[in-house]
Amino acid sequence: MFILIILLTSDMCIPSTKKRAIVGWNEGAEPARKEAIFWHRLWVDNGRSSQSHISDIRHRTRYNYKRIVKIRTN
Repeated sequence: MFILIILLTSDMCIPSTKKRAIVGWNEGAEPARKEAIFWHRLWVDNGRSSQSHISDIRHRTRYNYKRIVKIRTN
């Protein structure tokens, strides 16, 4: 009961915010995100080897995705 009261009062007192939409997300970041996820899953399925071509591609696509997100959010 005490936890319920705390949750209800926090909902009333703490303002909620909506997530800010990132302009151009679908054109630039979303394809890079999907590609990074694809290569990450392939890397995991192949035993997470750090010395392989899949690992190199995974690192490159992850870096590219993070770079695009950083550019879009600034």
